[in-house]
Amino acid sequence: MLHFAKGLLIVALIYPRKDKAWQRATVQRWGQQLLELLNVELNIHGELPAGKKLIVSNHISWLDNFVVQALCPAHFVAKSEIRSWPVMGWLVARTGALFIERARRHHTLKINQDMMAALDSGDSVALFPEGTTGTCEAVRPFHSSLLQACIGSNAPLIPAGLRYHTADGAQTHAADYVGDMNFMASLKNILREEKIIANLYIGSAISAAGKSRRDLAQEAEQAVASLLGLAAPHRILKTPLDPPAETH
Repeated sequence: MLHFAKGLLIVALIYPRKDKAWQRATVQRWGQQLLELLNVELNIHGELPAGKKLIVSNHISWLDNFVVQALCPAHFVAKSEIRSWPVMGWLVARTGALFIERARRHHTLKINQDMMAALDSGDSVALFPEGTTGTCEAVRPFHSSLLQACIGSNAPLIPAGLRYHTADGAQTHAADYVGDMNFMASLKNILREEKIIANLYIGSAISAAGKSRRDLAQEAEQAVASLLGLAAPHRILKTPLDPPAETH
């Protein structure tokens, strides 16, 4: 709680007055300290390229955001409900999160524009294209609607695979944030573990040149599944009876 209070004070009193380099370093350091407090050890497999990029990963928990931020400060695309979370919602909103209102179909256009602006300014953006959290046994199909910014800004797409283990190497579900679980219940599950190892696997950059966002989504989900040693998601082929494909 003291760590969150520290974050609130920094963001309210100091953060807006500092330059972008200081803000990035502060967000990264705060995320690293949060992982340390929760006894979560971050293991990075691979290397992120310098410069702007769109990071896409499978999604297991609210903890995923801070795992990625501990490696690379980025603007996260998050569901609008998170903005109403006590403390956490205010913190992530003030530090650059981009909130999407999924019930409003046309809001996707605005978020893509915001993502493109962030990428064009040299920042990194992170996204969980599955659209929801799940367990680490499978990768679900990636939604393509928020990948247009990657194409518009000509930013590389970086696939990342995330999995949580215990100290002895066994896979753990302690960080899972699924079903009707609330934040405090999830936090208690994490704290009950003696130690959690967050393994983050970084794949090769995927170029957006000459590709549609559907192409990017399929290539990215296959790359993430491969990083985790899982089968790629099964996609249902369109038939003449299906709704028309979205335009690009």
